[in-house]
Amino acid sequence: MRDYLDTGHMSEVEHEQKSERNSYYIPHQAVERPGSTTTKMRIVFDASMKTTSGMSLNDHHHCGQKLQQDLPGIVLRFRLHPIVFTTDIIQMFRQINVTETHRPYLRLRYRFSSNEDIQVYEMNTVTFGLRSSPFLAIRTIHQLVQDEATNYPKKKTIVKRDMYVDDIATGAEEEEEAIKMHQSLVSIYAKGHFELRKWSSNSKELQENIPEDHRQTHPVTFKEYDSDYTKVLGLNWQPREDSFSYSYQPNPVRFSKRAILSEIARIYDPLGLLAPVTTALKRLMKYLWLAEVGWDQEIPEEAIVAWRKYHEQLSVLATLRIPRQVTQPNSVYELHGFSDSSEAAYAAVVYCPHI
Repeated sequence: MRDYLDTGHMSEVEHEQKSERNSYYIPHQAVERPGSTTTKMRIVFDASMKTTSGMSLNDHHHCGQKLQQDLPGIVLRFRLHPIVFTTDIIQMFRQINVTETHRPYLRLRYRFSSNEDIQVYEMNTVTFGLRSSPFLAIRTIHQLVQDEATNYPKKKTIVKRDMYVDDIATGAEEEEEAIKMHQSLVSIYAKGHFELRKWSSNSKELQENIPEDHRQTHPVTFKEYDSDYTKVLGLNWQPREDSFSYSYQPNPVRFSKRAILSEIARIYDPLGLLAPVTTALKRLMKYLWLAEVGWDQEIPEEAIVAWRKYHEQLSVLATLRIPRQVTQPNSVYELHGFSDSSEAAYAAVVYCPHI
């Protein structure tokens, strides 16, 4: 909160302005993020909290047109380039100012010490937790690129196809091209006062062209927007090995339909690479539904045995290493699709072999 105030992203409301009739006070709390390499604690604003009118700020906001690409498509394209890199925009929302007349709707109460009086503050920038914030932020980035990258159509394509909210995952055919892309992206974003950090690449030469404090030193995690508190079996990219892997944090085994469904929901697999595992787990859930087992009722002995075996083996997923690149230089490709079904399940897969 002190950082919000010091950077001018939040301002104290003067006494004569506090009586503003049309205003909204946003509840907020701190959420710890032990797995984050940069922001160990995030302030979460709850603009869905209803007031005495029975309505919340989010009830009056439109979410806007969906501008971000689907994450599976971005990761699939990420597998096509020989040289790849990832980066993200530091504090993306907070770099975009909100019109002054709208700031009374972004008020909050806070005090920095229990010895101080509670003060009223206003957020001056796009705030995390509002229904419209993702659209506003992404639309701003699109306009920035439209204005500043007129002569760089490839850079526009990167932003519109390979950017997921504040993360970019893209690549090039050669290291020299990737280095030029890095330089031009930094220049274009800087014109809107956006800074790109946490650069990571499978190219040693590209990494050496990036300041050390701007580099990402940990594996890159591909996660759904705003899901980093629920998905704990995430898809990671290891730049040095240039391979995908999965992280896993086991919960104590519990034998109820609710617990099993919760554990299945924690498996985040945007590319469907774990379908042989998740399909088996879904079949177990289907069995429990057909057996009419209650949510918190103890499951049948047959299901207990199966679930215990699955749970013990889930940790093996953390040992998987899947090559990131699916292409080879100077090759021609064919797409081969297969599908099959049974009473238990159905599935489809598309291969991309080179000939």
